[in-house]
Amino acid sequence: MSVIGAGLCWTAGVGSGFYLLDPDEICDRSRLSVPAAGSDVVTIEEHLSLPVRQTCVWADGVRYDLVPSWVNPMIAVFLVVLALSLVVCVAGLVTHRRRLRAVPE
Repeated sequence: MSVIGAGLCWTAGVGSGFYLLDPDEICDRSRLSVPAAGSDVVTIEEHLSLPVRQTCVWADGVRYDLVPSWVNPMIAVFLVVLALSLVVCVAGLVTHRRRLRAVPE
């Protein structure tokens, strides 16, 4: 379940900056949230591994991250839960094998 949760959060982060034709399409909407941004977008900077970032960068240097703020912390939570689950699973397996060996025949 943790892998699925992390994958869904990663997909939400990557999909937040998805544009079909032009970076201007997606950044035009976010420009309303950034009052100092000009009308020309230079590029969208993408970082698709962890942490997920897709940032609109305007010609005047103003930046706005398209990925919602909850995505990267949730990916981290899911990965920590996955790691803890694996540790508990291995510990349970080791304990079970020790108990089987300790049973006198």
